[in-house]
Amino acid sequence: MRAQRLLLRFLNLLVGIAMLVFSGLASADPPSRVAPLGYVVGSVGFSPGGENDWMQATLNRPLTTGDRLWAEAGSLAEIEIGGAMIRMNAGTGIAMLTLILPH
Repeated sequence: MRAQRLLLRFLNLLVGIAMLVFSGLASADPPSRVAPLGYVVGSVGFSPGGENDWMQATLNRPLTTGDRLWAEAGSLAEIEIGGAMIRMNAGTGIAMLTLILPH
């Protein structure tokens, strides 16, 4: 009986620690600080914050602070930020320096 209570307390402690760890990870990049790439036509490059490599941007890609986009010739892109849209035409680039959205 005592062993079962100790085991139950230990499991409760583990669950509590796991909740703290995962809640910290979840708050690292809250959805209110993400701007999805809502429209892509042509070749639009994406580079994640802190990286030097570029890749093809994909529709609905969540963009956050530090990310960069570049629209090649003949390309279009649209970023959704809150209730606003940022539209990119060919030969334009954008860097998400600080993404702060109203709550």
